[in-house]
Amino acid sequence: TIIPYQSVADVNVNKGVFARIFDYGDIQVTGFGKGGTIHMIGMRHPDAIYNLLEKKINLVRSAFIAKEDK
Repeated sequence: TIIPYQSVADVNVNKGVFARIFDYGDIQVTGFGKGGTIHMIGMRHPDAIYNLLEKKINLVRSAFIAKEDK
């Protein structure tokens, strides 16, 4: 499944107790409508991945908004 940044509805990180200790977890990216869902299981440094995804999503959305304002 491919979900373009502008079509991402939600990004979630799930970590259990041991995952917090050893810095790994699952990431779920959900698209709008029938965009689907991407599950990334057992990812190292999930908070860093989450932050990177959020930055990319916000960058694409702000560029789209700026383009519409012209």
